[in-house]
Amino acid sequence: MAKLKHFISVISVALLMILLAGCSSMNSDSVIRMGTGGVGGNYYQYGNVLAGLVQKDMDNVTLDVQTTEGSSSNLRLIGKGFLDMAIVQNDALYDAIQGKRDFDGNPVDNVQAISALYTETLQIVVRKDSDIRTISDLKGRKVSIGEKKSGVLRNAEDVLHAAGISTSQISVQNLSFSDSAKELASGKIDAFFVMAGAPTTAISELAKETDIRLLSMDDTTRKVLLRLHPEYLEASLPADTYSDQADPVSTIGVKAVLVCDSRMSEDTISGITEILFKHSNEIQYGTNEQSAPTLEYATSDVSADFHAGATSYYKSKKVDVTAGSRSTKKKSVRASQDSE
Repeated sequence: MAKLKHFISVISVALLMILLAGCSSMNSDSVIRMGTGGVGGNYYQYGNVLAGLVQKDMDNVTLDVQTTEGSSSNLRLIGKGFLDMAIVQNDALYDAIQGKRDFDGNPVDNVQAISALYTETLQIVVRKDSDIRTISDLKGRKVSIGEKKSGVLRNAEDVLHAAGISTSQISVQNLSFSDSAKELASGKIDAFFVMAGAPTTAISELAKETDIRLLSMDDTTRKVLLRLHPEYLEASLPADTYSDQADPVSTIGVKAVLVCDSRMSEDTISGITEILFKHSNEIQYGTNEQSAPTLEYATSDVSADFHAGATSYYKSKKVDVTAGSRSTKKKSVRASQDSE
């Protein structure tokens, strides 16, 4: 009996060691689950380019790029431990940390910033032959304002509110960028909202097959919006961003930010931050982004504290982010371009 008890004890210890080893493996950063957005958006494209660079530069680290419904969904999934990294809108990041709006009563307390990446711009797309000329003309129309857990949904609601329109005054469609483009091309919807770096793949592809226009935001609506929501920036889409777009488009923008679970290792996040700047030209050429972020752009006007790994990298470049980066100072930017 004593021998049997000893044998059972040895087996139990061995099993415990195996389980602990397994847990350690599961908690490692060898496979990083990265939330992006739909396949027609820039988050997904950016994530795949970054994944290739991580695989090339970092031993035993893989980015598992996952499609999601966008910023708000990504932040919830990080909060629940289902994602390790994600690209999100800076305004949604603020709401998540503060427990506001979509995150009312449920703040995300384990999300930290790695870097601001580029400026996303609000784009409202209609067919070229449409009689919709202003945001006010959207009343009574079928309009896709983004998927239900996306950041663009929040942006669309803010813009409509600033223009004096409630969502009850339009026929709301909750579609992805790609599906919105298909529905506009077939005439099933009248307009759709996009908040993304420009040019946006879904819009570029649509413009090849369908004549489109982008609505400019009138000064009154933009002033009201910026007063109510200081996390937005003034922005413009240069002429020729899309085919047959002769004139610039006045709009608003918000920074896209790479974020992570605060529990990720310092070395891993430091390595990923280094890749962002070491391979900035490759990222620029591999995505639709027209410029790479400077260190100042990457670390200013971000709604979250920075992860220790990112902080370490920035410190090596003589940039101090330990005092926090949260600022509501206004900037005017061109789409996808550094304002610094």
